[in-house]
Amino acid sequence: MIHASAILSDDIVRTDELTVGAFAVIGLDQESLPAPTFAGKAICRSHSVVYRGSTFGAGLHVSHGALVREECTFGENVSVGSHTIVEHHVTLHDGVRLHSRCFVPEFSVLEEGVWLGPGVTVTNSKYPNQEDSKDRLDGVHLHAGATVGAAVVLLPGVVIGENAMIGAGSVVTKDVPAGAVIIGNPGRNL
Repeated sequence: MIHASAILSDDIVRTDELTVGAFAVIGLDQESLPAPTFAGKAICRSHSVVYRGSTFGAGLHVSHGALVREECTFGENVSVGSHTIVEHHVTLHDGVRLHSRCFVPEFSVLEEGVWLGPGVTVTNSKYPNQEDSKDRLDGVHLHAGATVGAAVVLLPGVVIGENAMIGAGSVVTKDVPAGAVIIGNPGRNL
């Protein structure tokens, strides 16, 4: 079902299982890119915005007011929470869950089953607001099963190991080994 107030580009690649809520905008930005592709069941709730040039596996859920920029690749059963922003060139593997109000910047990779709690901020610029900042972006990489608690900040380029757990409110400044439990600011191993 497509709500009457939703705006979709005419060339979206989709199945009949695409549900789009009120005032959502799908596939209008970045007209030079191909239309977004939706495989299988997908829900884009009210006021969500999905740019062109991205591909989405079956079972996608984009919540109220979320933004997904261009040239992203999402696996199956990915959930993007309310008012979350996913910038361009982000890869989210199967079963990734981004809770409400997360920010995931360019060149980030989140592997299978990664979970980000509410208000997680991922960063990718070691030298923000410089003339060459955009040329030196360094996305984070979260390995399969990593869990990141509410209001955590991940600094540019950090690698979070498989099944690692980051406690709420932590600031992660360096790589985290697989299975580690990290707390505090700066984050330290328990």
